[in-house]
Amino acid sequence: MFNCWNGGEHTYNHFYDILVVQNGLNPKTYIMNIVYNFGDIFDAGREFVLFFMNDPRGNANSVYDAGLNLGTAIYLLITPNIAIYEKANK
Repeated sequence: MFNCWNGGEHTYNHFYDILVVQNGLNPKTYIMNIVYNFGDIFDAGREFVLFFMNDPRGNANSVYDAGLNLGTAIYLLITPNIAIYEKANK
């Protein structure tokens, strides 16, 4: 039980750091990640949903694969500075 509690606190602190401290109320991170990573986020979310629908089109064959796809979608959505976007110098 002690390790489960510590795991929950660690996860909460990590998400608090990303969502509140690093990203704050600035929606730019989320918008840019959706724009630049839409295909990867969509594929990971689709695989997660298809696993639970028992659809043969999905590639996730185990709960581990479904969790990996969900984690990938969340990571690509909330991580700051993951999308490379720079203005072209003219």
